[in-house]
Amino acid sequence: MKASGESEKRKSELLADLSKEFSPFFPFDLEVAVLAASVRAKSPLRLPDAIISATATINEAELWSCDARLAKAHKGARLIA
Repeated sequence: MKASGESEKRKSELLADLSKEFSPFFPFDLEVAVLAASVRAKSPLRLPDAIISATATINEAELWSCDARLAKAHKGARLIA
C-alpha cells in the first residue's frame, strides 16, 4: 500500500515540475482527435504531427516547430532551426 502512495506522490511532483516549465498542457480529447484525423487526411502530415497541429488550432496556440513539414502544413506556424 505504501508503494502506491509513494508512486502517486512522485507522479504529482513530476506533473508539478513539468507544469512549471511546460505550461499549459492541452488535453487530447475527442475534438482534437477528430480534427487531427481531418488534418491527416488532407495533408502529408503523419498522425503525431497532425495531432500537434490540431491541438494548436483548437487551443488557439502559436505553433513553433523545428520540423519544416509541420511548419509548412500548419497555417501560421513558425519554423525554428
